[in-house]
Amino acid sequence: MQLERSMQVEPLLLDCGNEEDMAAVMAFFKEFNPKTVPQIEKEIPEKAFLLMNKFNDIWFWPDQLMQAIYQHQLEILNYFKGPDLLISEAQLILYHSGDNDVHVVAYSGDLSVQANQDKLKKFRQFHGNSEHMAGNYKFWLVEDPVVAKTLGIESESVTGDVYVVRQADSPFNKCKPSANIFGFHFSSELLMRGL
Repeated sequence: MQLERSMQVEPLLLDCGNEEDMAAVMAFFKEFNPKTVPQIEKEIPEKAFLLMNKFNDIWFWPDQLMQAIYQHQLEILNYFKGPDLLISEAQLILYHSGDNDVHVVAYSGDLSVQANQDKLKKFRQFHGNSEHMAGNYKFWLVEDPVVAKTLGIESESVTGDVYVVRQADSPFNKCKPSANIFGFHFSSELLMRGL
């Protein structure tokens, strides 16, 4: 119940020994995302805890990890929430916490297209583990090519291209500015190309 309240998720209890329950779950996954069925058939008997998020990602946890779940709440929250959607360049200013902020921005294209979500899976996994990283990291997805261009992201970017956007002219960043956001200068560097 505490997990449900703090993370705003819906926990469901599945009786793996009940054939009707298992048939209903497998029917759901066959309709929801058929590619996951072989993995689920293999993992469910071995793992006690299954997480799903809005991107159709599935994360299996063995029973012993459940004993330490409250030590992993931030990681689980990152998993459910996923990277934030950057709908305006002003969000970089609003979330500014210091000269050493590092904005990791992936160009997503239209997120209603499943193929685009699939290309961003590794980026979402990287974001999910980001609480272990030292520094002020913020992970974003940008759909709008106009916002992307304002940030200095190349106009020929494809889904999955990842950029590091940082405030320029700071003691921590000597890169030349490539974007002017409400009078603040930012640099934008390609970190990796989408697959």
